[in-house]
Amino acid sequence: HRGFPCFDCSDYDDVDCMFLGYTKHHDYWHQYGVRTFHSNHCFDETLIPNINKNIEAVPLRDFTFIGTTGYGFINHDGRYYDLLKMMKETNLEVWGNELMKTRPTLSRREKIADFLSGMPQPIIDGIGRHLGAFHPYFRTVAKTLTYHKTTDYWFYDEKPVKELYPDRMHDPVFGIDYFRLLARSRVSWNRHLEMDGAGANMRLYEACGAGTCQVVDHRSEVLTEFEPDKEIVVYHTLDECLEKVKYYLTHERERAEIAKAGQQRAYRDHSARSRAKHVFDGLSLMLD
Repeated sequence: HRGFPCFDCSDYDDVDCMFLGYTKHHDYWHQYGVRTFHSNHCFDETLIPNINKNIEAVPLRDFTFIGTTGYGFINHDGRYYDLLKMMKETNLEVWGNELMKTRPTLSRREKIADFLSGMPQPIIDGIGRHLGAFHPYFRTVAKTLTYHKTTDYWFYDEKPVKELYPDRMHDPVFGIDYFRLLARSRVSWNRHLEMDGAGANMRLYEACGAGTCQVVDHRSEVLTEFEPDKEIVVYHTLDECLEKVKYYLTHERERAEIAKAGQQRAYRDHSARSRAKHVFDGLSLMLD
């Protein structure tokens, strides 16, 4: 299973099938003979007893974000800048992870790309054109060079959220602690990547399943999973997001109704059991 879009699937040509948590970009897998099935993320309903155990010991929070702040991750600049504005305009508290303001840990492919990035562009192009015919790995190196240079990461000119808001930036939480914090959040924020087709991330299901009122950016993939403003709060612009957050924090009955409806939808249609059936059906087709 892969829950994040992949644009270069050449390293997976020995895989029989993939269950993809996104509706687009399946063709990238088909180029290498990998059969694909759609299977979104889910909420594991068997966690509920452990989430509820001693949950009163977890302080109730008004407005939270739990996840990667965006700092240190090349594709998360939109989330980073939106998060800063949210923290400036609201009492948002963050439990998140950030990379240090140094060169991030690079994959072998990125290290090669970084080494070659100082060469003239015709040489870089030649790597993909000539060496790519020898082995597909060199084509992916050339693609990495084309998409970005590792020295150009946007966050090198910015500061970590932890440095800007030390009083409201907490260490990341995982496992049951993560779900309990979601359950004790009156409103929790979710923000996808800018990338087309990257909607319906894992947090979409986990936050609803845990029982918080989730506020999430508008994506077509989100609208097929939860009903907007009835099971989940959807916004198109950051100003609209701020307006809705402030509204639901001051209208408790409506906030609680959305949180409850979103949780029930997660249990009914997006449980781990329902996703297991998708996997079973897909594997059955593979065996036919």
